[in-house]
Amino acid sequence: MLVLPPIIDTDETIYLLQSDWTWDPSTDKKMYAIRPNGTLKWERNIGPNSLGWTNASLRSDGVIVAAKTPVTGGTWEIEEIRTTDGTLVSTTFLESSLYYIDQMYTDGHNGTYIVGIYIVDPEESGVSAISYYDAEFNLRWKLTAPLSSLVGSLLEFYGFSQLTMDERGWIYGGFGKQVWDSVTQEEQLDQEYTNIFALAPWTLSVSAKYAKGRNYLKPGETVTFVVNSSMSQTNLLTGSPNQVQIVIDNGDRIPLICRLPNVLGSTVWTGSYKIPYNTTPGRHRFKVEACAANMVTDIPIHFDTPAEQLNNTGYIVEGAFSVNLRCSH
Repeated sequence: MLVLPPIIDTDETIYLLQSDWTWDPSTDKKMYAIRPNGTLKWERNIGPNSLGWTNASLRSDGVIVAAKTPVTGGTWEIEEIRTTDGTLVSTTFLESSLYYIDQMYTDGHNGTYIVGIYIVDPEESGVSAISYYDAEFNLRWKLTAPLSSLVGSLLEFYGFSQLTMDERGWIYGGFGKQVWDSVTQEEQLDQEYTNIFALAPWTLSVSAKYAKGRNYLKPGETVTFVVNSSMSQTNLLTGSPNQVQIVIDNGDRIPLICRLPNVLGSTVWTGSYKIPYNTTPGRHRFKVEACAANMVTDIPIHFDTPAEQLNNTGYIVEGAFSVNLRCSH
C-alpha cells in the first residue's frame, strides 16, 4: 500500500491519501486527516474495489481536490472533499482519453492544473498535455506537446514536467524529448533534451485607427487594426505558427500579420480593411480571434485553417468602429 506525499493545511492538519496500483481487492483505500497533536480528525473510506488516489491538492476554500485512480479501462475521477469533516462535495469525470495524471495542483482562483498523458488514436499514441480547469471543473484550456512518433526504430516522446507558478500567475516547467529504441528497449540519452519554459496569461488588446482628426469612417476608406498580445508569433516549444484575425459583423475576415514579434514580452499584429460602399451607417462590431498552436480552449473561433493541433478554439476580444453616412467618392 502506497501513501501520497502528505498535504499540510494552514492549521497544520495533515492529510494522507492511500494509493494502490496493484488493486488489492482485500484492502480498503482511505484518506486521513490528522490533527497537529497526532489524533485522527476524520477518515474517508472508498472501499477495497478501487485503486485509491494518485494526486491531490488543497484549495484555498478548504477543499481537497483528489484524482481517483481508475481501474483498467475506466475514467479518471476528481473528488472534491471538505477538509472540515471529509465529506464528498462533488465528483467530476475527466476526459475518457486521459491515460495518466503525472502532476496536479491548484491556484489562487481555486482552479486546477493537471499534467497528464492522453491517448489520441486507436494505436495508443500518447501526448503530454497541461490542462486547466476552473473552480467548477470546467475545462478552460489545454496545451499539448507534439505527438509521439516512431522514426525508424526510435520512439520519440515529448512531455511536460514539474510545473510551478509565481505570484503573477505565470507557469514555469520543463519541456523535453525522450527517445527509446523500440528494438533494444534502451533510452537514447544523446538524442534527448530538456528546456525550461514560461507560460504567461493570454492577453489581447485592439485599436482601430481612422483618418486623422475623425472618430468615424466613410464607406470606401480604410481602417487599420493594431492588436497587442502576450501570444508569441510561434509556439516557442515547437516552432509552429500562431494566428490572429479580425472578424467583422458582416462576416468579412482580415488576417493579421505579426509586425513586431516578442517586443518586451508581447507581439504586435496589424491588418487593414476597406469599408464596403454598401456598409450601413452606424456602429459596427468586430472580434479579434487568436489561435495558438497546440492550444485548445473553451472559446470557439472561425479560422478557415486553424493553427496546428487546434480544434478551432482560442481567445477573443471585441471592438467597434463607426461609419458615417457620407461617402468619400
